[in-house]
Amino acid sequence: MTDTKKTPKPIADPEQPGKSHWSILLIKWTAISMAAVFILFAGAMAGLFFYMGKDLPRINTLEDYQPSTVTNIFSDDGRKIGEFYKERRIVIPLSEMPEQLVNAFIAAEDSRFREHAGIRNAPMNEKSRKPYWHTGLKNVFPRMKSCSCI
Repeated sequence: MTDTKKTPKPIADPEQPGKSHWSILLIKWTAISMAAVFILFAGAMAGLFFYMGKDLPRINTLEDYQPSTVTNIFSDDGRKIGEFYKERRIVIPLSEMPEQLVNAFIAAEDSRFREHAGIRNAPMNEKSRKPYWHTGLKNVFPRMKSCSCI
C-alpha cells in the first residue's frame, strides 16, 4: 500500500527571499517614502509660514497702532505754510465717520455683515469644495471667487 502519511510542509526560511519577503519590503519602503514626503511637505509649509510672517507686526503692537500722519508747518501768525509726510493719512475716529460711509464699506464687502457673528460658514464651505476659477454665463473671462475680509 501507499504511504498516506502526510509530511508537514517546510517552513519558509527567513534568510531566503521569497514572494512574501518582497511584498513586505515593498510595503515598508512605500511607508518610508510616504513619511519622507509628508515630513518634507510639513517642513516646506512651516518654512513658508515663517517666511511670510517675518514682516508681520506683533499682535500687541496692533493695540497701540500709530499710523504715520501729516506734519503741518505753521507761520507765526497761524497760517499753514507747509506739510511733511511719507503717506498723507488723516486719522478720523470711527465715531466721526458718517454712518452712510460705514454702510457703504460694509455693503461693498459683505452685504450680510450684520446678520452673522463675523464669519459666514456657507460661503467658506462652498469655496473649499469648488475650484477657485470659474466662468459664468455672462462672463467671457474667468474670475476668482473670494470671501469677505471685514
